[in-house]
Amino acid sequence: MSVFSTRLKALRIESGLSQQEFAERLRHYLPSHKSISKSSINMYERGEREPSLDTLEAIARLYDVDLNYLLGQSESRILQDSRIAVGQRIRNQRNEWRLTQKQLADKCGISVNQLSKYENNKLAIPISDLRILAAKVTVEKALEGAKPPKILTLEEALDAPIVWAVRGKTVFPCRLNECASEDKLEVQRFGRTNTVDKASFLEDFTLYGEYPPEDIRKGDDR
Repeated sequence: MSVFSTRLKALRIESGLSQQEFAERLRHYLPSHKSISKSSINMYERGEREPSLDTLEAIARLYDVDLNYLLGQSESRILQDSRIAVGQRIRNQRNEWRLTQKQLADKCGISVNQLSKYENNKLAIPISDLRILAAKVTVEKALEGAKPPKILTLEEALDAPIVWAVRGKTVFPCRLNECASEDKLEVQRFGRTNTVDKASFLEDFTLYGEYPPEDIRKGDDR
């Protein structure tokens, strides 16, 4: 279960709301007051589904907590300067590092059109995409001269919010979860979830907690 799932459930219980009551109250904080089901709240709390950015921001407004706290990136509930829209933050950071939309989109494996909609707040950003964008942009400028990133064990990879899977020149960000079947592994990648054979996946891919530099990617020929 993710930090987000744990903190969402704790906030709901702390406020004395049932999942149904929470869903009804959250609706008033969502764009156009769109409805959200009790089953969706249940899946968020169980870590079986990740909310869109619109829903995440609505939860933060409902409980008056910082987005970073909900995502497990801060221990402080107090709102910081998070009033700036997330899309604007992405655009500001991209401009600061002098990356074009195409450069950032290519690095993150999404289309320019999709990134443009994110930056202009025309499309809700799933948490999985938001984490990948944040992780990719944050480490990109620190690659030159950096120490080789640590190769993760499966246990470490399961605890990490983002894992970089590398096989030769193929590299992609993902999130790993255990399955009911011990020989299977759940791989979440940009909103898609695949169940794979655990042994084969670990044999084919090397797992890193940080984006691997080009020399490591070229050197991994498995």
